[in-house]
Amino acid sequence: MSEDPGNALATDEQGCLLVPTDPTGPVRPGPGGLTVCLSQAAGQTAVLDDDGCLLVPEPTPLTADPAACNSAQITDDGLLVPRTDLVGVVGTAPAATGTNRSVDIDVVETAGCPTVWTVGARLTPASGFKNVERGYADLLAVAGTKVPIPESDIVLPEPGVYHIDSDVRFELACDLDAGADGYIVANLNDETAGTLLTSFTEIVAMQARGRRDHKGGTTHLMTEYVVTTAPRTIRLYLALYQRNGAMTRAAAGGTDSNGATRMRWLKIRD
Repeated sequence: MSEDPGNALATDEQGCLLVPTDPTGPVRPGPGGLTVCLSQAAGQTAVLDDDGCLLVPEPTPLTADPAACNSAQITDDGLLVPRTDLVGVVGTAPAATGTNRSVDIDVVETAGCPTVWTVGARLTPASGFKNVERGYADLLAVAGTKVPIPESDIVLPEPGVYHIDSDVRFELACDLDAGADGYIVANLNDETAGTLLTSFTEIVAMQARGRRDHKGGTTHLMTEYVVTTAPRTIRLYLALYQRNGAMTRAAAGGTDSNGATRMRWLKIRD
């Protein structure tokens, strides 16, 4: 016999089953004898059948819709609905994920049975282009000194590997009959880290001994640069070096009607 305090059944002194009556209990006097009071709670499944006997219906077996798109399963332990976890690739670069990636992932949900998830990817590398809007820098006045061109500044916004190139306009002249030897060099510098991106590159040279000469045009610089922390500011530098005689004009790094000094950058790897 259950010892639950809510159990109305008991045994008498002879050991027989005893159903005590209680006007407020589950077994109470009724019009035709004893009646059983059943709870009216929403979860109650017990009922009295046509014979006035207590009936507790067998629970309806749990079933799963056989549709092919239904992922629910009936197991020995009950209903199983597999969970779907979307996770990113883990590990160090280039496998790592993050906001500084060069691929954008598009995910579109189409509701239905089954629900369809369409996933696509687009290459979206960071890039930039800049015209150096200024006059030519006078290199003759400060021969032998690196001259910064602040108007050339570009900013690399995030870690990664970058292709960087520059078109550099120049003019070099000697208007003296005695002539002169000299050259202009350029380099790109990481202003944030204080390091060189490229070694000094000769963009124009002149060997005009005993004669006058003039040269003008555009030279191209190009490099690949690894950025581990960002942002980084990159700047063009120019310098004139004379060996013999004296130049009468040495200028570079500007924009005129014949062309422009330009800076371009493209992130090529994460």
